[in-house]
Amino acid sequence: MRFTASEKQVKQIGLNAIKASKPVMPGYLVADVERPVTLDDLEIDENGLDIDYFRGNMVKLPIHRNTENQWELNDSVDFEYQSWARLYPTAKALVESVLGVCND
Repeated sequence: MRFTASEKQVKQIGLNAIKASKPVMPGYLVADVERPVTLDDLEIDENGLDIDYFRGNMVKLPIHRNTENQWELNDSVDFEYQSWARLYPTAKALVESVLGVCND
């Protein structure tokens, strides 16, 4: 899905995905649940925001930058691969958790 958002909003989408994610297998050994996650913990580069594992949590969230404020996130969600999908069952639901109702 494509959407328009500021970098701060994209970081918030990533933060929501992290908070909805859970550690898997060896991730339990390195999971740091005591330290809160903030927007400053996430970095966006020229390609976008790509969160694979974060402090032991399996997030698997690549948000690609198309232009300055245009972003793209794959519509397909794998519930076993992207643990945030338990709370946000679609990519659209995750994006809408920050941007409100989106028209894609």
